[in-house]
Amino acid sequence: MSDLRLTFGRRWYAFLWSRLGAGVDRLASELKDAVLVDMPHTIVEVGAGRGANFRRYPTGGLVIAFEPNRHMHDSLRRAASDLGLDLDLRGTGAESLDLPDGSQEVVVSTHTLCSVADPTRAISEIRRVLRSGGRFLFIEHIAGEPGSRLAGQQRLMRVPWGLVGDRCDLLAETHHLIERAGFARVDLSIAMLGSRLDPSRRVVFGSAVR
Repeated sequence: MSDLRLTFGRRWYAFLWSRLGAGVDRLASELKDAVLVDMPHTIVEVGAGRGANFRRYPTGGLVIAFEPNRHMHDSLRRAASDLGLDLDLRGTGAESLDLPDGSQEVVVSTHTLCSVADPTRAISEIRRVLRSGGRFLFIEHIAGEPGSRLAGQQRLMRVPWGLVGDRCDLLAETHHLIERAGFARVDLSIAMLGSRLDPSRRVVFGSAVR
């Protein structure tokens, strides 16, 4: 992808998410309340977006936020300031986490891994930086069951959806990638969120322990 196309795509996605992000956060609110619990003082979040998850983090805590879309950065800074969080903002993506091995207690990813170029590598990086017993907390949309009406809908919409949504892949199988990543324990569930017209309505959520 050319630099110009990438820049335009990210600028467009930042604008789109400024209009849709709050609605997505409300839709997933119950899942986030169930998944983002017992949060420590320091939290790593990959694909932090506009900081929608920050209100679930402890006041005075530190968020190490990886967000490659620089058009989201001002919103992240405002969200952290408004909620009394310290922010360590990194402009790189989930595939390359500039953190020591085994150094983190929690890594969070919500609505992110569908759009990274190499989700297998991203999950491997997340596992690498977690300490023994550390948790990877996730909510991600995934492909429909093979042969289902949803899967057919996703195949039809995959290309235009990815163009509009900064490479978001409707056929992502993030749940299987997490299960195969070598975590000591994986607890995940699958739910359907939102309208039957929404091809991203099937989501996986839960935790994986290093």
